[in-house]
Amino acid sequence: MAGTVDLREVRESAAGDLDGLAGFAQQLVGQPFLFARPSYGDELTLHFGQLREPTSAKVKRPRGSFVLTLRGSVWQIDPGAGSNLVLSDTLTGTPLDLSALESHPPVTAGSLTVAVRPFADPESGGFGLYLAFSDQSRVVIRPDVSDLITEADPDLPRLADWELFTPHDRVLRVGPGANWSYTPLK
Repeated sequence: MAGTVDLREVRESAAGDLDGLAGFAQQLVGQPFLFARPSYGDELTLHFGQLREPTSAKVKRPRGSFVLTLRGSVWQIDPGAGSNLVLSDTLTGTPLDLSALESHPPVTAGSLTVAVRPFADPESGGFGLYLAFSDQSRVVIRPDVSDLITEADPDLPRLADWELFTPHDRVLRVGPGANWSYTPLK
């Protein structure tokens, strides 16, 4: 894929456009990994870029200028260099203590993001994301097929599989399915 994207652009809905998604996801290339942290919904968040101090009373802790949330997804983190593979609790069947990832991150703080590759996930029909870091660690994120809404649950909201909040006041929201958007923060 060759091309450029305007990070001020807005894409309301882009179904099946893997190349476009890859263009917007490239914002993470070259960004340092800061830390991993559980969010309010006990979802894993990965923070990149520059450390930002809290800007409101609602946000009490610093965060990265880029925040990747792993909402409706399963993930695995390979720390490389002979360390143990870390799997989401959906894959292991046992609840994970996400705060342990915060205190002992599997990616070395300051490691640069060297590769960002969205990919089509045939099992879910959605888009996954592959990240590689300068410390040889890797993260793979896939849509969680166990959370697919069935005909019996048509009124339940569909969560994004993963989201990337950017310093450009935009969010790259991916999923459910092969849908994504790049829109202003609301």
